[in-house]
Amino acid sequence: MPEQLPDTPTAEIQTGVGIFFTMLTLVSTRIGGGLVGIPAATDVIGFFFALCFQICFIPVGVLSIWMLIQARKISGKASLSDLGIYCYGNLSIYIINFMVAVAQLGFTIVFYIVFGDVFGNLMKGMGASEHSFWTSRWFTQSVLACILIYFNLKKQIQSNELRYIGIGILVLCILFVIIFWIHFLAKDHNPDPPADLFRTKINVKFFSGIPTFIASYAFQISFFTAFANMKYQKTRNGQLADLFGRLVIFSVYTSIPFIAYSIYGDNMKTNLLKTVVSDKSAFAYVLQSIFLLVSIMAIPPNFFIGKEAVLIIFDEITRRSYSQHNTRMLRRKIKADKKKLIKTINNSEPSMSSSRDDGSIVDVGSMDLTEASTDIEIVLPPEPDPCEYMTMRPVFYYTIVLSLHALTTFLAIYVGDIALFTGVIGATTGCFITFIAPGSFYIICLKKNRLEAQAIAAWFFVFFGIFASIGLNVCVILSQVWSDHYKEEDGFNHSIVQGYHQTSLEKMEGV
Repeated sequence: MPEQLPDTPTAEIQTGVGIFFTMLTLVSTRIGGGLVGIPAATDVIGFFFALCFQICFIPVGVLSIWMLIQARKISGKASLSDLGIYCYGNLSIYIINFMVAVAQLGFTIVFYIVFGDVFGNLMKGMGASEHSFWTSRWFTQSVLACILIYFNLKKQIQSNELRYIGIGILVLCILFVIIFWIHFLAKDHNPDPPADLFRTKINVKFFSGIPTFIASYAFQISFFTAFANMKYQKTRNGQLADLFGRLVIFSVYTSIPFIAYSIYGDNMKTNLLKTVVSDKSAFAYVLQSIFLLVSIMAIPPNFFIGKEAVLIIFDEITRRSYSQHNTRMLRRKIKADKKKLIKTINNSEPSMSSSRDDGSIVDVGSMDLTEASTDIEIVLPPEPDPCEYMTMRPVFYYTIVLSLHALTTFLAIYVGDIALFTGVIGATTGCFITFIAPGSFYIICLKKNRLEAQAIAAWFFVFFGIFASIGLNVCVILSQVWSDHYKEEDGFNHSIVQGYHQTSLEKMEGV
């Protein structure tokens, strides 16, 4: 690992938070989706392999965060999008926002599915028939879509609203874990059939379970936002918050599957809440009610970030708002100090010029900085405004947002399997944000600033991330296709297929 760069002395915020609250922020962004997806992923790859994989993945995630912090310090860019533009140019507008859209809209669909399954079961408990319209996803998720349409159409969400939502989700998830533990201690452990914790079969389905772990540990998506709110923005503090957060969710992600195995045995399903539904105890209804609230609270912020990414891509395609904004010139007066000018030149893409007191323009790159002693005017590109899309025509904004709202609802109703969405999120966004982005950012920042440091680990991250993303996406898709094929052969596919088979049998009997 190369020598660590010194922290900037100005990285202090008077009203910032400490390591503990930064850790809570990181945990709150991942724990909700992980709680429902990790037990099934553990069942796919086996408890023993899941435990080993997570133990190995903790130091990998810490190294990934270290690379992001170093790239942040070298470039002077405080956000993931700004760092992307600095390293990739305008191409990053499409790459990073596409990854963000896949992750956030994917988790929106996951929470829609969880809500539909839980609410449908509660409706059944109130007397509705199991196969009636009132317990179907068409009803439950359509109701939720109507309730949330106002929040999903909002153009802005205040930072304090996001903070309260994050704290609320974290508190509910902690309460879920505590009650699940109590349920485990109070229940007799005689599942039929019992689970074999060491059972593992290496095949395509095995690899399709790995992306769920990658997505559930991807603190990198929200790390810059959390790190920017720290009072003392030092590498050590950022890494400690990340490490403690990973240890917290490691304890949750290993204990919850173990409890689920002990209670339900080998009857695990792709959604932990669907497994809990089979239990008729009071604890099960409390657990379902808690996650009903988690789903309702988690959808608006996830959808907001996802739709914002899509709107940025659309606005860039139609108006070039971000690429053109990034190339406009802004004049700033600074003291002609050699170190400041060199840092400014290294951090700016376009060639810069300066004006002397007599009004003449000179090229900063050709100046003798050791002799400069007067105030000069530096021409710099302004930082891109992430809310530039808000100036688009209202008809475009509402058409796109309503289309995304309808699409996420429809996919949640029709597909209904969270393993597909967590798999695609982990194989696409998870691999990019965990391996490809940190490694490439670190390498490019070193090269642009002509710094000599070892980057072997960074190059490994880049190549491994690319191959893992391609391979895992193929495994997730193949596993889903084969699973649907086998279900159809067994007569357990979509209700329409069931109805078709039933009608065919009736006709044959009539003949």
